Amino acid sequence: MFDTDIAVVGAGVAGLAAATSLRQAGLTCVVLEAGTEVGGRARTSLLAGAPFDHGASWLHQGESNPLTPLARAAGLDAVDFSATRVERIHIPDVNSGPKGGPTNGHWATTAEQHDAQRAETRLSRLLSDRATRAPDISLAQAAAPLQADPWTHSLLQWEGAIIAAADAERLSLKDWHANLLLGHNLCLREGIGSFVARHLAPPAGEVRLGHAVTRIDRTGPGVVLSGAWGSLRARAVIVTVSTGVLASGAIRFDPPLPIATQEAIAHLPMGLLSKVGLAAAPERAGKERLGVPNSCSIWRRRRPGEPALVMMAWPLGRPYIAGHFGGQTAWDHTNPADAEALVRAELVDLFGHQATTLLNGPAVVTDWGTNPRFLGAYAYAPPGFHGARAALGTPIDDGRVMLAGEACHATLAGTVGGAWLSGQGAARQMTELIRQPA
Repeated sequence: MFDTDIAVVGAGVAGLAAATSLRQAGLTCVVLEAGTEVGGRARTSLLAGAPFDHGASWLHQGESNPLTPLARAAGLDAVDFSATRVERIHIPDVNSGPKGGPTNGHWATTAEQHDAQRAETRLSRLLSDRATRAPDISLAQAAAPLQADPWTHSLLQWEGAIIAAADAERLSLKDWHANLLLGHNLCLREGIGSFVARHLAPPAGEVRLGHAVTRIDRTGPGVVLSGAWGSLRARAVIVTVSTGVLASGAIRFDPPLPIATQEAIAHLPMGLLSKVGLAAAPERAGKERLGVPNSCSIWRRRRPGEPALVMMAWPLGRPYIAGHFGGQTAWDHTNPADAEALVRAELVDLFGHQATTLLNGPAVVTDWGTNPRFLGAYAYAPPGFHGARAALGTPIDDGRVMLAGEACHATLAGTVGGAWLSGQGAARQMTELIRQPA
């Protein structure tokens, strides 16, 4: 009667985790993936011959991340990126234009960098205190007592647009606090996406690529999943696509999902963090580095109205600089040409035209905001909706349907670790429910 015990929609990290857990429990499973490769938002390509992670780049909270032991068991080199990273901060002159530039500002002195660290400590303490005692408000509202501090706006850009993929004005304080990523960030030399594709993918017969699911019918026994490729009947289904895809209606549920689930989807919109990788010209790679060392994080002390944009130069010695920009800045630059121009202009403003001369190798621009398989980078909770993650992961139809993914995890949202744990958890719950006597 059934083609498989459980169907899994999506071969991202959550879907792969669910498939692994189901297999270990002795259940049959088919993973239906719309794209042509596994990994989802964990994807690695080569830029100038070096790994470039389009999405997930680190194993956050490396000491406790569930993927860390799997990476080490596979013999991969996990680098403590927190220990190797260095930082350069540009401070525009008071009377300079909105960008500043190499002749209209200066690189922060050691004393100024310490001042930035102290400002970060003050802001973190204020936000954490307000998160534990106040009604849920936005991150920006919570930081209002420190708005006169010249570092506050830049630090809020880091916490909001760059880390959470949503501007501080749109981000729930309580959700931010629940998802503080403490501890060390580990970087895999081969790339997170390569690790996922090579070491976490299910057996070949278990995953079906190019199988976009457009309808899930729950009107009869089990569930029937269908698309242009045909249909498949399973006892139950775990859906791991993004909240952006769920909200778009690309998958029709018949009957519709419960109102509480629909509201949770609406209350967890997709944020956007985009990347532009610019490689050094082959003949100059390794020779000229704009005066900055490997794994150097470069950012500017910003003022309100300026873009949320930071650079990572020569990560682990790779021959490129990656520009990261998030929140509304990213949504405003989803056109690849616009995105590349934004990053190139920032580098010229910081280093002069030598940046153009040096970085004239190949380029990579991510497409998370426009790719119909994702429609964003990862989900965020607006103020007042910090409980939506738990609601999103609540079993539907007595466990016959479950949603899983980074958006469902309460403390590791937006990370591959959170996606893995969510997929595992959904599979375990479904296994228990499906094995209960009728």
